[in-house]
Amino acid sequence: MPNNENHPLSINGAWAQLLTDWLDKEQLVAPELRHHLDGLRPTDKINVNQWQEMLEEAVALKPMAVAPAVDIGQLVQPRHVGLLGYLVLSCQTLAEALVAYHRYESLFYNNQVVEVFGRGDHVRVSWPERVSAGELSDVLSFVAMVTFLRRLVTEQYLATEVGFVLSQPSDETCRALETFFGCKVAFKQTESYIDFPVAHLALPLRYSDTGLSTLLNRQNKALLNATLGSDPFEYKLQQVIARLLPENRASLKDVAEQVHVSVRTLQRRLSMRGLHWQKLLDSTRMALAEEYFTDQNLSLADIALLLGFSEQSAFSRAYQNWTGQPPGQVRNQRLGLIT
Repeated sequence: MPNNENHPLSINGAWAQLLTDWLDKEQLVAPELRHHLDGLRPTDKINVNQWQEMLEEAVALKPMAVAPAVDIGQLVQPRHVGLLGYLVLSCQTLAEALVAYHRYESLFYNNQVVEVFGRGDHVRVSWPERVSAGELSDVLSFVAMVTFLRRLVTEQYLATEVGFVLSQPSDETCRALETFFGCKVAFKQTESYIDFPVAHLALPLRYSDTGLSTLLNRQNKALLNATLGSDPFEYKLQQVIARLLPENRASLKDVAEQVHVSVRTLQRRLSMRGLHWQKLLDSTRMALAEEYFTDQNLSLADIALLLGFSEQSAFSRAYQNWTGQPPGQVRNQRLGLIT
């Protein structure tokens, strides 16, 4: 697990737009706060303590609100979660969604702090006490996560118990939390957590998101351009590679399993077409990179992960080897930031 002192916990600008949406919903003016929020790009990083202060400033404008963090969290949409949301939405079951969240959490918080483990007939998703930023931030995150998951599955009450490291809030807030989660909510715990029944892990996801469709359309566009005039088999292989790359398992063996042939058979079919596996992998990555460059919501770090690289630096070295140019310079040219 990364050291939180070396990688301060942060949220991204897309997540902060939840607060803008709540201000709009409540018809609150807040000109200075709105100016700050409007100036954030989706990929900007905000320290969680600063985020807590922004939330406190906002909810102070509506002092009679019982549990404002619950109201804000329920406004969550895939666009607020960014690339992490797209990756979760590409999963088929709740179990896959939780695994994806665990694997790619650093895209959201700039750190990986969550733990997922079994507890008898339940599974626990937990966060250590050291990452707590305060009541508003912590409650909002839990409400948003459960809201997001409820939209993905058919079960309304996913959680069986929720715990916070926070001190117990007012009775009104406690009732609001238990009503929302539909289960016991505990406070002053050694970790913050959400418990789910193990049986729910097999629930299929049913959500269809335009953001995910956009990402997949970008993949298909890039691959069609890259394989123009090629045979359907090559295109199919590149589609499989594009789907497996974010999971960092687009190896020859993995792709062979996906197209239901042996590694030897796949190598033979590639050879018959004058193709080499590494060159096919590289050309697929390069075609996808060129398309992803045109999406301002994706940072170079996001693009590196979508292409199956563990670090942005590894992607930068590979891209420079492919093209002779640094990806940042090419990306800025695509976006018209430099001429």
